[in-house]
Amino acid sequence: MSASYRAEIAAMLKDMPSQWRAMYRSGAKKLKAAGGPSLPANPTPEDAMQLLGITAGGKRSKDVYKGTHPVPAEVRKEAMEGIRLSYEHNYGAWDFIGLARAIQLAISPGVPDSTHKRMKNYFTRHTKDKKAPRFGSKTSPSRGYMAWLNWGGDSGKRWAEKMVAGRARKNPFFEGQYDEPLQPSRARLNNAFEVYEPFHRRSGD
Repeated sequence: MSASYRAEIAAMLKDMPSQWRAMYRSGAKKLKAAGGPSLPANPTPEDAMQLLGITAGGKRSKDVYKGTHPVPAEVRKEAMEGIRLSYEHNYGAWDFIGLARAIQLAISPGVPDSTHKRMKNYFTRHTKDKKAPRFGSKTSPSRGYMAWLNWGGDSGKRWAEKMVAGRARKNPFFEGQYDEPLQPSRARLNNAFEVYEPFHRRSGD
């Protein structure tokens, strides 16, 4: 399944819609400025996944696209659905990070602990997006819905929460070890502007 998904994603990246191209270029520029690798103008799926190496604020992230935890089939399926809808409706996600996540979940053999933490953070902040109009629509999806699927959808939410909770039981300090520690003022900003996927908030979706 992941091999066929990879071929499909590679074809999309060769013919990126305008917002994919714009957000990919923006993310690549920020990754390089943060000390990361220079990415090609025409990326492979593996190149695109390198954008997990930045946060939405343009800082370096500890997240990488390969790890030891196999991705459940249902999470792969929802992520791939998000990629297809994002392609069809020209949704590039913020700095391409959400699409890099979707590509990772769709085709990477396994993911690291950091992926589960960032997924859990995303879903915690964005649960309210499920109340927006057109969330769940396949013909005219909200940007919030496409973003939700890109991060693994409902299956990804359950999986990330389970994995984080399991490690937290073994290490009580685990759940507090985030890539972006939140200060009280920053937390309020996150809630207002949706740090990981602010793009879809601008249109009122």
